[in-house]
This record gives sequence, structure tokens and C-alpha cells, in this order.
Amino acid sequence: MCGVGGDLLAIVWDGDVNAYRGVGRAPAGATLDAVRQQSGSGTMPTFGPHPCTVPGAVDGWFTLLERWGTGSFGELAAAAIALADDGFTVSAHAAPEFVNSRAWFRDYEPWTAQYGDIDADTHFRQPASARTLRALADDGPDAFYRGPIGASVAESVQAAGGHLEADDLAAHAGEWCDPYSARFRDLDILELPPPTQGATVLEALRILDGCAIPDALVARTHLQIEIVKAALADRDAWISDPDHMPVPATALFADEYVAERRAAIDLDRAADPAPGHPQRGGTAYLCAADADGLMISLIQSNFAGFGSGVRYGLLGSGWLPCLVRGFLRDGLLRLGLPPDLWYDVALVGLGEVAATANDEHRQMLLEMAKTWESLAHDRVEQLARLKRMKLDNSADEAS
Repeated sequence: MCGVGGDLLAIVWDGDVNAYRGVGRAPAGATLDAVRQQSGSGTMPTFGPHPCTVPGAVDGWFTLLERWGTGSFGELAAAAIALADDGFTVSAHAAPEFVNSRAWFRDYEPWTAQYGDIDADTHFRQPASARTLRALADDGPDAFYRGPIGASVAESVQAAGGHLEADDLAAHAGEWCDPYSARFRDLDILELPPPTQGATVLEALRILDGCAIPDALVARTHLQIEIVKAALADRDAWISDPDHMPVPATALFADEYVAERRAAIDLDRAADPAPGHPQRGGTAYLCAADADGLMISLIQSNFAGFGSGVRYGLLGSGWLPCLVRGFLRDGLLRLGLPPDLWYDVALVGLGEVAATANDEHRQMLLEMAKTWESLAHDRVEQLARLKRMKLDNSADEAS
């Protein structure tokens, strides 16, 4: 439901209302023609690399923490890091999330390698997630948006056929915004603007607010269902990227339009809605208040379940994961090493992993380590030459 790959939305009360919209945009290269051509579909696929957008959650964590937090990210994430490292036993309640997702993601090898065999009573560890959180604790959000994690995210999406690039992540910035407000009974209801569904909530409540509520349970339930169906139909037709909506979202809960939609509700007959997706909805929601009166209403979501199904791979701290491409990735694939060993290679180096590998793999890993060392040396020399050229050019311009 949520994770570093999702988005974050929050309304915070600290004596005033503060609304934060941590929603990433689609990749710059994900044009209509490009997505249609590469996906082979006339509509946006539900899963896979094409619906991937820039994750906004990580930036949101640090933005909220900087403004109101009382501890460091490392302190707050310590329990999550330990849980990811040590693992936990999957409960019977949680197991269907893994089992039922297999049919959706069976074509995504990184997903199946990590989650495909999870069932009730499985001891489930996530060492790569722990490394991600440690990197964020050490280096902050730049590790994600302008560093090794972001590079790995972009490479994984591209390898799966998508368009997300490192520049897309580097350009991300969450934003403070003015929340929408509408009256319901004697309350002012606050919601975030698009691309969230906040306007849909306000439209439904405003339609309901002008209705006579039936005493009979069936009639009352029917009225509420028809109102929500009408609001959701408007959501699907009008709510999208706020920079490209043909009408402002506030028009959906304006007086005249709400009255029009209310008048269209048939109290005796159900409307005939278009077919939807047979998928249970929901997301991760947090509502909390502290002793000082600070209150927060927060949603963090990667869409549903496991999100797009695209899982980024090599991960650690420092520069290595940015450059682990081509020969190294292909070599590890040919060796048939498990994905977690790829992450170990990225984190501690080929030599150290080779020291604990079996005889079959050790020699190949050591050979790859020598090749890697040579390439790294060449790259350092190349960067040094470029730096000298830049300094020489600057000196020429100054003279």
C-alpha cells in the first residue's frame, strides 16, 4: 500500500491549516504516442513501467520532518530498518496481499523473485528496503532524487520498458498549497486539490447536505450510494493533472452545479454505472495529534497493493549503484545469483561477496571485481581530465 515508491499528501494543523502535496509527475518522455507505441495499448496500463510517476513520499517525509519533527530521520526509521533487516512472520491476514498479486505481476521477474513465494507463516525479510532507509538516514532525500537510489529506480523502470529518467527524479519538488474547503452541516471540510480526489469528497458531501435524509435504512443507503456514484463519475471525467484540467475542480462543488447533480438523483431507481475494476480499494492513512495540539491527516500511497509491480534493484550507499550496469548486471544474471546477492554486491563490493560465495561463483566474481576496478580507475581518470579541461577553459575566459 505504501513505501518509498509512493506519494504523500498531508494537511497539518499547528494553529493554522497547512496543506502539502507530495505528488510526482509523469516522466517527461512518457508522451501519449510513446506510451501507446511501447505498451501496445490505447489506454494507460494499470500496472507495469508505463504508469510509473516520480515518487513524492520521500521528499514529503523530510519536508514534514524539517518543519515539525523533533527527531532525525534515522531515529524515526530505526524500528522500520530493524524490521526490514530481521524480518517478520507473514500473518494469515496479510498473506492474500502477496498471493492474490501473483497473477498481476507474474511477468515482472524482480517482483516474483522478492514476493512470489510469500505465503502465510513465511519469514519475510527485506534487506534492500533496510539499505534504502539507511541511505536516506545518512544522506537525506538527495540520495533518492539525485543520488544512487534514484539512478537505480530510473534504470529499473527503463529496463522494464518505461520512460522514467534520473532527470525526472531530480526535478521533483513537493509543494505547499491551499486546501479546498466546503461546508457540510455545521463543519468546514478541508481537502487537498487535484490530482487528489478531494474535490470528489466535497461534491458528494455538498450534494448530500441539501437532501432530506430518509429514515428507512434501504432508502437512506440508496441515496448515499447514488450520490457517491455521481461524484465518482465526475471524478473520472474531470479530475486529472491540475495544470491541464478543462474546468477547475472547484466547479464540481459549486452551488449551481451541486444543485444540478442533486436534482438528477432518482430516489427510486439506481443509475446504471459503467463497469469498474473488480479490485478492493484502500490505502494507508494516518491521523494523529500530540499533546501540544499539533494534528496531521496524512495519506501515503503507491496506488494499490504493490503499486506498478516494478521493483528497483541494486542498492546501497555511495556511488556504486549508479554505475552497476551493463557487464556487472548481465554477469550476475548469467551466474544465476539470487537478487539479494546483487544488493550485497552493490553494498559491500564484489570481493567481499566472493569471499563467502561458493566455489562455482567465487572465481567469476573475483574476475569481475578486477574488471570493475579497472573500469572504475579509467572513469576516475576521465573525470579528472574533464575537470582539468573545465579549469583551463575557465582560466582562458578570465584572461
